[in-house]
Amino acid sequence: MQADAARVQVTNNTYTASLDQRTGNFLLSQGMQVTGIGAPTGVSDTTVVVLHSAKLYTLRYLINPWA
Repeated sequence: MQADAARVQVTNNTYTASLDQRTGNFLLSQGMQVTGIGAPTGVSDTTVVVLHSAKLYTLRYLINPWA
């Protein structure tokens, strides 16, 4: 994941306050490059991961960091 050098942005669309900031801090502590915290776009009960380039190890890490 770190070799991918992926840049991620975290957006919180839930009712849980500061989830975006806490998630961003966790990802930073794992060595991921967090480029920003995005503004909420609404409320949702699902998680969406958007892959803009071929950063497959990063995607794999985000799906299951303990694998």
